[in-house]
Amino acid sequence: MISLNKTCFAMAAAVALTMAVETAPAAAQMSGEWCNPITNITPQNVIHSSNGAPVLQASSYRCPTPAAAPAPTAAPAPAAPQTYTVYFDFDRSNVRADGEPVLRQALEAAQAGNQTFALTGHTDTVGSAEYNMGLSLRRAEAVQNWLSQRGVPANAVSVAGRGFSEPAVPTGPNVREQRNRRVEIILQ
Repeated sequence: MISLNKTCFAMAAAVALTMAVETAPAAAQMSGEWCNPITNITPQNVIHSSNGAPVLQASSYRCPTPAAAPAPTAAPAPAAPQTYTVYFDFDRSNVRADGEPVLRQALEAAQAGNQTFALTGHTDTVGSAEYNMGLSLRRAEAVQNWLSQRGVPANAVSVAGRGFSEPAVPTGPNVREQRNRRVEIILQ
């Protein structure tokens, strides 16, 4: 009688296992653990027999492997500000003819994006710091006047002079360097 009960139990377990595999939900990937949504059997609280095997019920199935969380999307990096450079002759603050196409480009870009202008004037290292500070400011103001003549309101432009304190090309004192005699235009 005992062997018949063991045989019946073994057959019932085999049928339950077959039903569990056949009725398990379709999942792209299944783990090796068993789950049962009806009796709340999960891998953490599954019932095991004395020999360590899981006790399965007809509604048990292989637990789906949790889907990997999608990678967080990074916020797009802010666009780098548009920068334009206008160059000046030695000891001069008037806008040269070759600077006008650059200024027109900056003006069109600013109008397309409703942006403002930050103008910073620079000089080379010839002359005193005080003189070059004034010259760099006059250069930035010359660009501001050019923009103003083309309809840019004064409140859309900020002006600063740096003298020779921020050279584009580092040089020694009293060196004429064309790339340092400039106004940098940054659209904001």
